Amino acid sequence: MASLRTWRTAAEFLEVQGAGPTIVPRGRFSGWFDIGGRRLFLRCTGHRSPTVVFEGGLTHDWYDLQNQLTPFTRVCSYDHPNGPWSRSDPAPTPRTARDYVADLHTLLRVAHVPGPYVLAGHSNGGLFTQLYASTHPRQVAGLVLIDAVHAAYHQRRLAMLKPLLPTDVWEALRREAMTPQPRLLDPERVDIWTSERQTRVALRRSPLRPMPLVVLARGRPEDPDAAFVEQDERLWRQLQRELAHLVPGGRLVIATNSSHDIQHQQPELVLDAIRDVVRAVRAGDLVPH
Repeated sequence: MASLRTWRTAAEFLEVQGAGPTIVPRGRFSGWFDIGGRRLFLRCTGHRSPTVVFEGGLTHDWYDLQNQLTPFTRVCSYDHPNGPWSRSDPAPTPRTARDYVADLHTLLRVAHVPGPYVLAGHSNGGLFTQLYASTHPRQVAGLVLIDAVHAAYHQRRLAMLKPLLPTDVWEALRREAMTPQPRLLDPERVDIWTSERQTRVALRRSPLRPMPLVVLARGRPEDPDAAFVEQDERLWRQLQRELAHLVPGGRLVIATNSSHDIQHQQPELVLDAIRDVVRAVRAGDLVPH
């Protein structure tokens, strides 16, 4: 049975990702910043506005893309606490979307990183950017969602599976969805059920204001042999379409040669999306071209 979770185990992460490039903090907005008893590691490069902020994983996950965007605008990435090779201090777990939003908001403030921001979030990070944009609407000028988690994903998937599974199996999946994974399976220990609920509530209370938005969705499943893969991919695509409709003029792009990690498998699509959103922000347009 395919799990509701989309992350790899820590062991798989270490085997697949490797330690990444050594990043030496340089410049006024790079280094370690105290956000109130914990330090977060931040890397910012480039100079122009708006500032692109990558959300998800570690600075080295975005290293190549950040370097390619640096001549175009200011770009920042930071290390999530608790991840393998993170240079940020550990944080208490389990963690929710509100915790990530609070961390990033404080980090950008104490590091004096100039806004406005274009947030580019991958997977769970895409969920967190939606909450950030709802919570701090005056700071966010544009969004790029990279195979992002929809705020109703686990609810909708459970509803899809309910008529297809024996009751006891479905109940086990429901309990799994509502329980943060142990550290071996998810080093960051994200409480995704609570995170999605927090984001749903925030978006109902404060819908995203009109802004340039590009949604990048995978074109291939992560595991083609998984149970219910056709139903899962159909649901995921529908949720990606809904993300593109969070604001008027949002654009959906299908990464036909990618599974979940589009930024690694088709990085040019991410670069193009970010450049389009940044150009729209600079021009005062609400729709990326």
